[in-house]
Amino acid sequence: MDCQEKLEVPVYTDVDRDTFLRDIYPLRRPAVLKRVPLGPCVRAWTVSYLAQKGGDREVKVHVSPEPRMDFLHKNFVYRTLPFDKFVQRAAEANHSDFFISKDESYYLRSLGEDARKEPADVRKQFPELAEDFHIPQFFEPEQFFSSVFRISSPGLQLWTHYDVMDNLLAQVTGRKRVVLYSPKDALHLYLTGDKSEVLDIDTPDLQLYPEFAKACRYECVLEPGDLLFIPALWFHNTLALEFGVGVNVFWKHLPPDSYDKKDPYGNKDPVAATRALQSLERTLGILEELPPDYQDFYARRMVLRIQNRGYTKQHSQNVTLEGVICVILWALLFVVAYWIISLIMRFVAGVVWWCLWWLKIAFAIGVFQSILSDTGAPVETTATRLVFLALVCVLLGVGTTPAKPDAHLKDRITMLERRLTEIEKSKVD
Repeated sequence: MDCQEKLEVPVYTDVDRDTFLRDIYPLRRPAVLKRVPLGPCVRAWTVSYLAQKGGDREVKVHVSPEPRMDFLHKNFVYRTLPFDKFVQRAAEANHSDFFISKDESYYLRSLGEDARKEPADVRKQFPELAEDFHIPQFFEPEQFFSSVFRISSPGLQLWTHYDVMDNLLAQVTGRKRVVLYSPKDALHLYLTGDKSEVLDIDTPDLQLYPEFAKACRYECVLEPGDLLFIPALWFHNTLALEFGVGVNVFWKHLPPDSYDKKDPYGNKDPVAATRALQSLERTLGILEELPPDYQDFYARRMVLRIQNRGYTKQHSQNVTLEGVICVILWALLFVVAYWIISLIMRFVAGVVWWCLWWLKIAFAIGVFQSILSDTGAPVETTATRLVFLALVCVLLGVGTTPAKPDAHLKDRITMLERRLTEIEKSKVD
């Protein structure tokens, strides 16, 4: 979609638990993790293998005549199939056996044994297949909430929604495109509960949803064996580019009492958030007792109060430990570079000074030899030449050591006077 700012989800390779908890998790941003060991499932979970291992246990699946599933108009029905028959149908483009149409799409989201009370756990619902899948140990065992088995027909697209728990989406087989939106873009997504009303995120109706263009779009394509870290509250929309199998692993990162204990799906808002939303509904009901212009005025005041007290300040999210460390490292690098450059400059200056000093010495000796070799010149001419040479040597600093290139001019004049006196005495003698 060209009207939205588009960013790629960062990719990390060979991530272990320590790297994840130190470098990725604190950022609270999505990340693609490659080459994380998931077990033999990546190679083993073919259609025939899944059908054989999963057997004929019955599963409840979504069946839709269209690949884009619509929660607003409920363009899907629930049907029950033996698991092996479901897998075979989901992998087909056209079906000889079908419920709605030959090209209907299928989607499985595994449930607990008692769907109204128990979260899904692939180790319980599909123990034979769970042996092939290794859950990444990026969180404490007591934080585990659910592991959800997902199988999608090619082209199946799920609506944009958020979850209240952190999760890892393991794309075991097939390729999947995932589009994500930050929680800070919630105002632009036209929410109904935990879902966005904008179903077509690639070519949206901007006359109906004009604010949607302001949301920043994060996008990635998951290959078989990839993991996607989806922080809680980040909106995500998935599109199966091929028949694919995935496993979502959810865990509780807030204190246990923060979550609704009667929520087997893990998508109900935290208890405190639910109470706040209920209070808001009661408050809005009270506002309705006022005339419309008063309702508008006090509603705007309430919005300002919520913005001032509830919104995260922008500067606080920008100042991170990683940022401070980066600034310190750059400062140290600058100091070291300045010190090295200073040493190099001093060395070069010393070499140049020595070269000039030896050139002056060579010049003085050469001129001196030329004066003495002129045997035909009168004594007065030779003396004058020598005096002039001495004066030039003093001015050029010949005779001073390189260690004192900035000798005082007064010392040079004194030396010149002493040499002139010696020359005059020699003439008298």
